[in-house]
Amino acid sequence: MAFSFEEAQILLRTPRVGPQVIRRLEAVGLDSVAKLKTVGIEEAVGRVCTLVGSTAWRNRQRPLASALAVLMSGAAQ
Repeated sequence: MAFSFEEAQILLRTPRVGPQVIRRLEAVGLDSVAKLKTVGIEEAVGRVCTLVGSTAWRNRQRPLASALAVLMSGAAQ
């Protein structure tokens, strides 16, 4: 699956969140805001770090948290 168009557009408007970030989240099965909310940003980042074999991806934690906050506030409507 993939993020909805609306969710993807909000994520892409977030600084430091681009198409590759979205693809990696989707690759670890986190393809919706509901799933991100369920596992939390820290767990999501941890899953992607495991996928790519590097902890360097941890610098995405703040931008993802910001994007999720916007999405959860209803701005995606």
